Amino acid sequence: MSSSYKIVSHEDGSVTLYECTPRGSYDSRADAVRAMGRLIQAERDRERPEPFDNCAQCDAEIFEGDPYTRDSECGYNLCAHCSPTWADFNADPEGFWDNDADAPFSERRASELIEAHLASGGKLSDSMAQP
Repeated sequence: MSSSYKIVSHEDGSVTLYECTPRGSYDSRADAVRAMGRLIQAERDRERPEPFDNCAQCDAEIFEGDPYTRDSECGYNLCAHCSPTWADFNADPEGFWDNDADAPFSERRASELIEAHLASGGKLSDSMAQP
């Protein structure tokens, strides 16, 4: 007598494969494993949030809560990996827009922000991306 297999989905999202006696749901273990894979993938797809944007440089998905930077002039977003670093900001502060002043950053204002970042334990090599 051959075995058959049954898949049981649990409330916590886990899936268990049971070997059954003659009247099981699947005729072979391979069929049951394939079906279990489809169930697991469907659960992952259902739980995965939609990204709100993609990185303009590398096309990585950016999800709510992920660190990123927004180019206010061009309107695109960069992921944390592609975002400028504090060293980039230090080298060319006027290349960054100060929304509070509605003008490019002054060297004095940039210096204040960089000093505050370093004083809080940051490094110049840190990404400027924030959630």
